[in-house]
Amino acid sequence: MGEGRELAVMEKSGGHLIRVTENTFEGRDLVDVRVYYSDENGALKPTRKGIAIRREQFGDLVDLLMEAREKLNGRT
Repeated sequence: MGEGRELAVMEKSGGHLIRVTENTFEGRDLVDVRVYYSDENGALKPTRKGIAIRREQFGDLVDLLMEAREKLNGRT
């Protein structure tokens, strides 16, 4: 899977970043949510920590995360 187009990024502890990118792999449009680190030269490198899902499933993932957020906030 290539680098892809960055959709969003947030800082994580320890100098790591969580990046959301749009990619194509083997003809499938994917959304990748992955932890990245900076190597010794300062270049961002992906870790194995993350998920890649089909683009059409991304809305379902957002809904799932919103449901979890509501539960964490004690709404359900």
